[in-house]
Amino acid sequence: MERITFKNAYGASVVIDYEGPYILSALDGFDAVEINPKVTKGFGQIGYTLEGVDLGMRIMTINYMIASNSLQEAYSSRAAAVSVFNPLAGNGVLTYENDAVQRAITCSVTAIPKIVERNGILAEYSVVLTAQNPLFYDPIATTQLVQDFVSGLRFPIRFNPTIRFSRRGDALNPNIIGDVPSPIRIEFRGGCTNPQITNTTTGEIIRVGSDTEPITLDTGDKLIVNTSFGQKTADLIRSDGSIERVDGYISDDSTFFSLPLGRSKITFLALSGQPQAYVSYRNWWLGV
Repeated sequence: MERITFKNAYGASVVIDYEGPYILSALDGFDAVEINPKVTKGFGQIGYTLEGVDLGMRIMTINYMIASNSLQEAYSSRAAAVSVFNPLAGNGVLTYENDAVQRAITCSVTAIPKIVERNGILAEYSVVLTAQNPLFYDPIATTQLVQDFVSGLRFPIRFNPTIRFSRRGDALNPNIIGDVPSPIRIEFRGGCTNPQITNTTTGEIIRVGSDTEPITLDTGDKLIVNTSFGQKTADLIRSDGSIERVDGYISDDSTFFSLPLGRSKITFLALSGQPQAYVSYRNWWLGV
């Protein structure tokens, strides 16, 4: 059984399924999306060379009927649906469910519900939603906790003060089963200096702070690194609630990487401290 739930930015929602009062009658745009090949052509070349592929916006049309026992009830249900499908609310979240999958997509209303067919008090409506990012994603993110950093070895001898031992934390082994690489969100908590996350599978790192410009988290602080599409940020949230953008502390050899398809191994390092790190990610899909 298919079910559509749309929740707008104001928190209001509507459910369209086969039970009513909003009865699903047709869907379009939930599988196909515009494909834009990027090609080049050299002098005298026969045909073109494919350089890459881009995806266009996803335009989704939902047709539904309103089941009611009276004309007054039909009008009331129609007004409620129009209120939820409010284009002035901006982006909302549409969740699609069937017996096999549950996937969500961020989208906005580009055509409010209108009647496409009427038979007495039973009417069929159509609403159009547009997703600037055409990818669906898991409605619930997977979040994994990396335990406290393991303290370095202690020796009953003195070392040259120029020698420094880093501290290594636990490793994660996320398995991405979606259709495209998955951005991540890392939240460091607790006291530490210059935290670093490494994808040892690809060699990519994200390091915040350096020897010349160190960054220190005190107990109660949070350092949040986000590699999501269009939201690549690093924010330090102090225990008093103040927020400091620390993008400038990201090392030059860092990459706001996404997790590739399949399994990866993720590790963490810090110069000092014993923080916890929470890594969140979702699978992203081309359709439903």
